Amino acid sequence: MRLEFYITDLLFRHDCVIVPELGAFVSQSYPAELEPSTRMFRPARKQLAFNSEMRRSDGLLIDYVATTNAWSFERASQELKKAVRQWRHELAQGKKFGWNISVSSIQRMEAYSSC
Repeated sequence: MRLEFYITDLLFRHDCVIVPELGAFVSQSYPAELEPSTRMFRPARKQLAFNSEMRRSDGLLIDYVATTNAWSFERASQELKKAVRQWRHELAQGKKFGWNISVSSIQRMEAYSSC
């Protein structure tokens, strides 16, 4: 399962996506603005943070995975658990994650001692 595709898709429509038993991606939106000194526009953007304390599922991600794949909620939950176990294993091995989004990109997610 390419979990990052589901997360990035949801982040375009929601400010927070909780990955059960891993943490939450939380975004802050900033509107487009004019830079007075250069007279140039700065595009709208989102700043992304990862909160490892928010691990309890709100159902958003599981429901989205289930709906997208025409799976039951239970099957989507099990597939998500497998993907999270794999991510946690890879993070424990020191792997860094990164993926591109069409408008902006998540540069990387690193394991911290609290994960």
